[in-house]
Amino acid sequence: MGSRGDHAKLLMEGEFMLSLLEDPAWINRRVENIHVLGPAGDLRRTSLDINVQELVQRANGRFGQGRIPIHLGWQQKGLTLDFSVWGPDGESTSLWSSDRDSAVAFGVLLAIVKEDAPELAAVLSE
Repeated sequence: MGSRGDHAKLLMEGEFMLSLLEDPAWINRRVENIHVLGPAGDLRRTSLDINVQELVQRANGRFGQGRIPIHLGWQQKGLTLDFSVWGPDGESTSLWSSDRDSAVAFGVLLAIVKEDAPELAAVLSE
């Protein structure tokens, strides 16, 4: 499954991501526009004004210098086409691979288990 260090890193990242879900104070403002296109699907645009100081404080050095991963939105599982992300300068930014995304989701689940059932979290981390 992975080494104890891998699990510790996943748990650390999961705790950070869980804090973002549980307390959205890192988002100063969120604007969403959804256009129903009919049977072809929907077009969804989301704009976030992010409190960088809050993110840096929560990250507390977990991710090294210069980059802090954030979740942009949790949606129902399904096919997402033409998904892209732009920064404030209009430049596109990177997204995680599905493997990396799955690992972070596991870390979030591990963080939840740690809060609610610490003895089970210890077993899962072995």
